[in-house]
Order: sequence, then C-alpha cells, then structure tokens
Amino acid sequence: MGIATGAQRVLQAFSARMGVLSAQIPTITTAAEAAAARAAANPAWKVRLPSPRQPAFTDEFVARSGGLANWGTDRPDDPPAPDVMLYAARSWEEDAAEAAEALPAYRERGRLTVLIASRAGMPAGLPHDFFFDNGAAAGGAEESTVNFIANVALGWMWHVEFVAALTRLGVRPNVLMSVFLPGADEFNATLTPKDALHPCATRMPAGEPAAAYLDRVDRLLYDVAAAEVQGSLERAADAGAEHLRAGGRIVTAAFAHAVPGEMRHAVRIPTLPLGVPTREDDVRAKTQPGDLLLFFGYIGLNSRYYSHGTWFRNAGLRLVTSFVSDPNPDNNAPDALVHIPQSWEIGDAEVPLPFPPGKMAPVSVINQLLLFRMLDEMISRKL
Repeated sequence: MGIATGAQRVLQAFSARMGVLSAQIPTITTAAEAAAARAAANPAWKVRLPSPRQPAFTDEFVARSGGLANWGTDRPDDPPAPDVMLYAARSWEEDAAEAAEALPAYRERGRLTVLIASRAGMPAGLPHDFFFDNGAAAGGAEESTVNFIANVALGWMWHVEFVAALTRLGVRPNVLMSVFLPGADEFNATLTPKDALHPCATRMPAGEPAAAYLDRVDRLLYDVAAAEVQGSLERAADAGAEHLRAGGRIVTAAFAHAVPGEMRHAVRIPTLPLGVPTREDDVRAKTQPGDLLLFFGYIGLNSRYYSHGTWFRNAGLRLVTSFVSDPNPDNNAPDALVHIPQSWEIGDAEVPLPFPPGKMAPVSVINQLLLFRMLDEMISRKL
C-alpha cells in the first residue's frame, strides 16, 4: 500500500498509516463479533456515537448513505443498555480529559466500548473493551488532522465487520441507500423499525469486508495524488494565496458529513466558516461581495436540500468548489474559479453486501478531508 513520493505532506502522512490500519483488522473483527452477539440478543440495539462530545466523528456515521439505519448518540441521561459505543479521540493532547470522563460513563451504562485513538501517548487506565490504533507517532495535537481521517477509516472498517458478523449469526441489519440514487426514498422508508434484524442466508467472511474497504481507500489515495487533482489544488491554492495577500477574506462551507466540523479545527489559514448546515440567511449575514468561498460538497453545488449555488452567487462570492458532478449541469459550478474533482461515484458506498441496498461504507468524506487539508496546507505554504 501507499502512494508515490512527492505528494503533499498530509497525503503522505495518511498513506503511511495504511499498514497500521490493516494490522487492526483482527481486533476489529473480534470487536465486531462481540457487538453482533449483543445486537442479536437485544431487539432494541443501537450503534451509539459520541455526540455532543465528538460531533465531527459522529456526523460521519449519522443518517449516512451506506451506513446503518439503527444509529444513536449517547448522552448522560440515556438509560443503561447493552449497546456498542464507538468513541474516537482526535489526539490525546486535545481529548485525554474528555476521554477520562466519557469512557467510564459508557461502561457504567452497559455499553460495549470501542476506543479508536493512538496507542502512542495513550493515558493509562482508560476503560474500554476494544482498542483500534490509528497509527499516530505520538499523542500530540500536531497529528490530529491525519488522526481524524484514520479514525473515520477505522470506524467504517468496524461497521462493515459488524454487519458481516451479524450475517454469520444468520441475520442482517438495515443499511441506508444514498438519497441520490433512484428509488432511495421508497427503499429507506421501508427500514422500519430501524432496529430490526432480518434473516440472512449468506454469510460474509470475517476480515474480508474491512480489507475491501481499506483497499478502496488505498485506491483513493492514488486518485487524489493524480495530476488532474493535484493541478486543480495548485490552481486553487494560487487563487487563495493571492486573495489573502490582497487583503481579502476566505469563507468556508461544506455539504458533507464530517467536513464542516473539521473546517473549524486546526486550519492553517485564516477562514470564516459558515453555519452547519449552511443556509441562505447565514450566507447573507456573514459574507461580503468578493469574498472567496471554499466549498466542499457532495453531488453538485445545488441539491435537493439546499440552493447553495443560488445563495453564493446572489451574495457575490467568488467560488472554489469540490464535489462530484451532478448529472444535471444546472446544479454544478461552471463559473467557479477552480473546481477540484472528487474521486468516488454517485451511490457513495463501496463494500458489497449480500442484501439490499447491495453496498455499504462510503469513502467520500475521506476524499473531501484529504482535499481540504491539502488545500489549506498549500495556501499556507504559498503565503
């Protein structure tokens, strides 16, 4: 695994983690089997995520195409239940105190606790049932942006192994279809009750789904290192650096699960993040004509949910965009100064399933986060 030398630091740093992530698969499989046994014995099971403690990590897995329908957050007033809890620390320098408070509380409420973080620098005595190492060299905040991307990858590797473990018990969960696929609204509406398990005759082999997901991430790294993508990043960085040198402002916005939260964390250049989700009144209140907007989206600039393109253009913003092109060209951004292509296909799920919707586990946010971090780094370097 890995990419050729010469790519940006963040891409090299994440690529260097791939061997460590692969080495976690046996533990991920064991943790998934333990969680599956609990789910099969508990009709009201949920996979719980650490909101509000870790909102960006939570947002990646909530109501997600190719994700589980039966997710839940975990709050102090939640009753005890034998659910599984995924907790990810961005870095020990930033999150050690929070983890020391949160992890004992999860265990007290009966959660099977999976901790995703760096083994290096990990404080002693943190209670957990399973641990996945994200491969950081130390516990400092300087590695936090790459740690977060690795944590997301490990989270999806666990999800696919959890589903596979359920099939080996003869059942399967509800998995959401991307709302951008034909028939998705009707399909997702049938996923009630969301906590149901259904019979499944096909057994998915242990370890193979996580390996398949990691292989797809590896291919993504090569796609992101390609000349077309790197050239667009270079042009976008030139535009951003020139804009800042001239005294202009850079505004950021995203229509992508974990990205808005990460646009507020450890960004090297001065930016003004818009609200989550970005709405018309927020654009009107916070921006000025001539501001440069860095927009990292999903499919197109406009969508069935938000008229981002209309709002941004009415506000007089200059655009740098990144998304997968919408088949309807009216939803894209031909007027953008630079468009940075993303390297995944509509449907946004990668690991095959032996039941509908046929695939799960996206790589889109990993793609978006790598591109945003590289662009931030390149603008900073040019300044």
